[in-house]
Amino acid sequence: MDQTIGSYLLLAFVVIVPIVWFFVRRRVMAKVRSAGAQSGVNLEHRITAGEVGKLSTRLRFTDGAAGRRIVDEVFSASKDITVTGPASWTLRHVNPDDVALSWTVDADGGAVLRVERAREMLGQLVGGRVWTKLVARIEAASTAGGFSAVRESVPLVATAELADGGRVWVAG
Repeated sequence: MDQTIGSYLLLAFVVIVPIVWFFVRRRVMAKVRSAGAQSGVNLEHRITAGEVGKLSTRLRFTDGAAGRRIVDEVFSASKDITVTGPASWTLRHVNPDDVALSWTVDADGGAVLRVERAREMLGQLVGGRVWTKLVARIEAASTAGGFSAVRESVPLVATAELADGGRVWVAG
């Protein structure tokens, strides 16, 4: 009699546990997927927001001629910068034209250096770290030269345009 009870309990265990496990596992896995997806979205948002913030920085110079000399000096010392025109450059991350920079002269003799266009690569904006270093060098050289370069922020906006599979962002 004890053997039959044990056999029935073993049979019940072998049949009931997999059925219960099937339903519990589905519910647990659904919660895990949901939490993972949310974490991925949050991480992507933090990465993109950080790079957009870096590339949104522009410099305003009160003395445009002196500012241009400093910019030319700093850019000529950087292997990541390519001159593309009299007032435009590109910053290389992987491709030579990952980030497009421009120099605009104001009517009052001042000037602005800013990011005109940036490209995503593998879902992330590129060039933010290099741009931040260049901005810091330009600010230091401006201060040493006796005039100011003021940081401003102009947000970059994602466009529908694609370049090499990534979105293109432009100054807003």
